[in-house]
Amino acid sequence: MHIGLIVGIGPAATDFYYRSLISAFSQVGQDLHLTMAHADTKTLLLNQAQGAVAAQVGIYLQLTERLLRCGIDRIAVTSIAGHFCIDAFKN
Repeated sequence: MHIGLIVGIGPAATDFYYRSLISAFSQVGQDLHLTMAHADTKTLLLNQAQGAVAAQVGIYLQLTERLLRCGIDRIAVTSIAGHFCIDAFKN
């Protein structure tokens, strides 16, 4: 499985996800296939403050397209703040 992470908007969360993935894959004896795409914190926080769900979803979709071109099978947004629009993004 090739995992894609949208990162940059919660560096501590990104670190947690990364370390957890390394550990989980190591425990089952599999190589971790991981690609990350960086989202801008300042833009995310502005979109969150303004309730600009569509704008942030658009950014996530662009980053997802980039990750899909890298061959990812699954994607995660690594910031709790970044989840203000997660339901719209999932659709």
